[in-house]
Amino acid sequence: MSVNSANDEGTGKVLAMKRKALILIIAIPSMVAMLLAACTGASSTTIQQPIEVVSVLGPIPPFNPGGPVVEITLKNVSSEPVVSLKASLGIIRAGPSNTPFTFNFDVTTSNPLLPDKTIGTKLTLIGGGFSDNVSYPLIIEGSLESGTEYSYTEQVQIESPLVQNTDPWPGVSVYQDSNSPIMTRVNETFSIMLPPAPLFGWGWQNNDLSAFSLLETKTVPGADNEPNPFGPNAFLFKALEVGTFQIILYVPSKPPQQLESFDIVVNP
Repeated sequence: MSVNSANDEGTGKVLAMKRKALILIIAIPSMVAMLLAACTGASSTTIQQPIEVVSVLGPIPPFNPGGPVVEITLKNVSSEPVVSLKASLGIIRAGPSNTPFTFNFDVTTSNPLLPDKTIGTKLTLIGGGFSDNVSYPLIIEGSLESGTEYSYTEQVQIESPLVQNTDPWPGVSVYQDSNSPIMTRVNETFSIMLPPAPLFGWGWQNNDLSAFSLLETKTVPGADNEPNPFGPNAFLFKALEVGTFQIILYVPSKPPQQLESFDIVVNP
């Protein structure tokens, strides 16, 4: 072998080693970046939970001999609308099946659950049973308007509505702030409750008399069990028509005092 050929061979080996080293140097940061991105993505998916559990109540009266009725209320705590939503409750089921009970919520692309809004649904748990002060897994699944899907598990306890709910009509949404609009649907009920009003309690009026039906009034204590010997301060309504309306509550006098106007949006 000549000296020149030996030198050429040595030079080639050196260049090859340099190329390998260069490729390795470039590849390592790229792999590290990919790993960091993957870890970051996984952690953000785990942390971000768009749905918050407001309550899990049961058994809801009237009592069903086939199984208890449970109501689950959830809230959208994300910054975008939710377009699909279901929750699966893993409780004891009679028989060999151990599949959870699935609660399907009326949430679609045409009827999304908007940010900061709540929704509830009831289900009769045929053959189901549960105990007090025991946690059960609740799998929450669905998708956001952007197409992002979510699925995670929360541990929940099923509370008695007779203990947990101190509203005038258990299971019915109650509104007390006239600065926030009431969102409801046709044939759904809702209630408005105000502090006790001296002398005669509260009255109500609505220009669109066919839009609502007043089902019941109650005289209930105020905050911190403040006595209320005066008159009605809680009103139970049923929405009858689609549209945007206003209900005015007032203290009867001449002229009326302490007007409270509630804007109401009734969806189909």
